[in-house]
Amino acid sequence: MYLLIVFLPLLGSSVAGFFGRFLGSEGTAIMTTPPNLVFFGIFLFIFIFIFRFYSKKINKKSFRLGFFMHLSLLFLISFLFFFYVVAGPGLPLPAPSDPSSSSSWSEDSFELEVLSEPFPEASIISTNKSDEVSLKNRILSLENQDCIFLMDKAKGEYWTEIKNALDQAPSQKEYIRLIEFENRDLQIRERKHSCFSLFQQVLSQEPDLAENAPYNPTEAFIDFFSEKRDELDNGDKKKDELGRQKEFDSAGRDRKEIEFLGRVEQDIRKYRSDSIYIKQILRRVLNY
Repeated sequence: MYLLIVFLPLLGSSVAGFFGRFLGSEGTAIMTTPPNLVFFGIFLFIFIFIFRFYSKKINKKSFRLGFFMHLSLLFLISFLFFFYVVAGPGLPLPAPSDPSSSSSWSEDSFELEVLSEPFPEASIISTNKSDEVSLKNRILSLENQDCIFLMDKAKGEYWTEIKNALDQAPSQKEYIRLIEFENRDLQIRERKHSCFSLFQQVLSQEPDLAENAPYNPTEAFIDFFSEKRDELDNGDKKKDELGRQKEFDSAGRDRKEIEFLGRVEQDIRKYRSDSIYIKQILRRVLNY
């Protein structure tokens, strides 16, 4: 009996040490579940049964020791089996928290969120090459005709400034706005140039209209259209559905100016010196 008391703690500590050293905490948790303990107990039961069978041939003391261990193990197996049936299989153990793995998972998750975010518009600007080429060629055409409505810039300088502004557009929306604005602005300059060309033709055909005028006809022509634009910017309004005054936006004013210049061009082309607009311009010249 003394040997039994000494032997069992040593055996238990040896088994526990084996599980802890070679299997780790997860392996120990798995091996000490009720089903595994039952199977392990059955294995020991068979081992002790064989030991007890052979101990009969040795002496009575060994026989009694084996018989006691046999009964103890049978009781333990019965208890574990009953516990397993009543309690059921254990819940899976949570994985041990590993700060490094948690940190790694957080970093990976952050990277995925960053990659899933849309890129800023500046990085995906789609340029309209056809519109840019059209603007460039139209500006070149005006320069070759010595147009006075390009703000006295040297050849190539006007387009260079526009191109730089388009290349530095911070977003696709701003790029489109600039393209549309430059197209309208160039239409205004083209129509002013057409009207001015017709105006010069009329003066060359009838030089007496402004031969002795104290006011430069070219300056009178430019001032006439500048005042018309000022009227659009400062006083041109329309009424909305409720009858309230509503100002045109810049694009709306540009379109109205383009329409006005179109009417002036048609009127001068049709009536020449009898055009109402020619008379308004020349009246400014003669009454200066």
